[in-house]
Amino acid sequence: MSVNRGDSQSFTITPDVGYHVADVLVDGVSVGAVTSHDFTNVTANQTIDASFAINIYTITVTSGANGSISPSGGVSVNHGNNQSFTITPDVGYFIADVHVDTASVGAVTSY
Repeated sequence: MSVNRGDSQSFTITPDVGYHVADVLVDGVSVGAVTSHDFTNVTANQTIDASFAINIYTITVTSGANGSISPSGGVSVNHGNNQSFTITPDVGYFIADVHVDTASVGAVTSY
């Protein structure tokens, strides 16, 4: 992009849905994960370079006594991906109910 000497130029940095700004380099130097940058009083060639990263979400998995959910703990999932879980009662027990975000999904063995 051409800018007349002494003029200013603003840039807006917009990640795609499911992504975020990871870093912005201005003339090779990081200015952080900003979403805009202004060049003021331009007197030389300059560069701006934005990098993006996918959003990663954590699914927190817990189970009561006498059974398990696999995988367990904090499970990281990239934006837009799927994650399956297997719910297994211990011998002599049955699944009474499974809750996802506090809503019942029934006595299912997988989700």
